[in-house]
Amino acid sequence: MSEERSKFEPQPAPHKTSAMAVIALVLAVLPMCVPLNLIGSVLGMVALARVKAAGGQLRGRRAARVAIWGGIIASVAGWWAWTNLAEWGEQAIHQTAAETTRDFLKDAAEGRPQAALARWSPSSPPPPRPSEGDVVAFGASIATLGEVKSVGIVSMQPMPGTGIWQPLWSAWLDVVIGDAHYDGSAQYELQPAAGSIYPRAVLRQVLIDGPEGDVSLPPGAVEPAP
Repeated sequence: MSEERSKFEPQPAPHKTSAMAVIALVLAVLPMCVPLNLIGSVLGMVALARVKAAGGQLRGRRAARVAIWGGIIASVAGWWAWTNLAEWGEQAIHQTAAETTRDFLKDAAEGRPQAALARWSPSSPPPPRPSEGDVVAFGASIATLGEVKSVGIVSMQPMPGTGIWQPLWSAWLDVVIGDAHYDGSAQYELQPAAGSIYPRAVLRQVLIDGPEGDVSLPPGAVEPAP
């Protein structure tokens, strides 16, 4: 008789898993998403409190704890990664700008205008794209100063009013030609580079402060405002 009665007695409902704990865990471990990682950590704290208050009727204690600590760790790691990624990106832009300018000056000074123009922006003016004759004349002026050895970026910053899809940057240069250092400036257009997450810089304007006056391309270019 007791066996028959037990068949009709209500059975305890199975324990449910806290949906908040699951959501918190997912948000907490998303890579490179610092705000969502922090939200996941906070939700994990709330979920853990609810699981404890449920008196054993709610599962998800472990997921909530993992979300709390995982969110904190992922937030710190994500913040570090984004900070360093920005620094690495800026260094990469400086390097490609310096290499582009150095190679352009060497090609121009050594009489290779077509190779030099391969490092110049193909975009429409302003400023106007120089002709091969302009590059030859510019290179002849550089060649009188000596051999182009290196180009350093003193400072570099985005130009105001440029778009995110075709950003323009300006830079102050330290150009070593022969045994002398010359001040200079340049404007660059950043373009996507195949096989790299960082863009490559192509020239739009370059100016060298020579001993007998400015040598610039396009002719008549002026230094950017400080």
